[in-house]
Amino acid sequence: VELGGSVLVSATTDEENWSRGIHTLIKKGILEDVDYCIVPEQSPPGTITVGQLGRHVFHIDFYGKAVHAVFEGGINAVTDASRAALEVENIKELGYMPEYDKRGSICVTGLRGGGSDILVPEYAELWIDRHILPNQTTEDAAKQIDEAVKRAKIESRYKLTWDNRPTPAPTSYITPPDSNLVQTVTKALENSSGKEVEYIIETSVADTNHIAVHGKVPTIILGPHGGNTCEANEWVDISTMLTVTQTLMGAATALLNNHE
Repeated sequence: VELGGSVLVSATTDEENWSRGIHTLIKKGILEDVDYCIVPEQSPPGTITVGQLGRHVFHIDFYGKAVHAVFEGGINAVTDASRAALEVENIKELGYMPEYDKRGSICVTGLRGGGSDILVPEYAELWIDRHILPNQTTEDAAKQIDEAVKRAKIESRYKLTWDNRPTPAPTSYITPPDSNLVQTVTKALENSSGKEVEYIIETSVADTNHIAVHGKVPTIILGPHGGNTCEANEWVDISTMLTVTQTLMGAATALLNNHE
């Protein structure tokens, strides 16, 4: 079969951490001429993942006042950070997209400060994992966290920052369901499975976020069925491989033959 384009296959490292592998491809311009991206991650049967939540890590420095542990007058940064952590965990309005039945999430992932010194700890720090929906902004999430800290009524001064990392954060995205990529893959999947296709949004992040947002390449996920994702004994249902393979071949042929 003579095709009107070519297929680029890449396998990158450091996914879900700093994603340095995919950002190397982006910086070297390897994705500049790429029109579409299909990532064969685990997928529920009969679905196309058209978007993903974004992940942003927030960091709060707490500055108290050190005095001898038996004296009054100190400001305990550790207990203040703990109070703030509880308020952050109690945030309820995390966003909801009814068309995909998808919600945002928040989790305090770290709290550090103090030690065995005979002092009221003057410094503590807090880490917060926040997954936001495509219809939310990082600034809104930061404001929400800041308001939660204020509700804790702490004495310590604090500083809120986010996304302190060597590469851009994995931002949320949606590839429009009516786009050429999604519609072409939908037709191929319906032909190979004989079933109606459902569009979904993935709960967490991967290199796909970086490809879609920072690489500016329309991106979807379509792969075999599996389970225990990112856990021990992760598995793939081999019986679903044939449908996925037929779908990818049909979609690639159609996309490349219509390539301009």
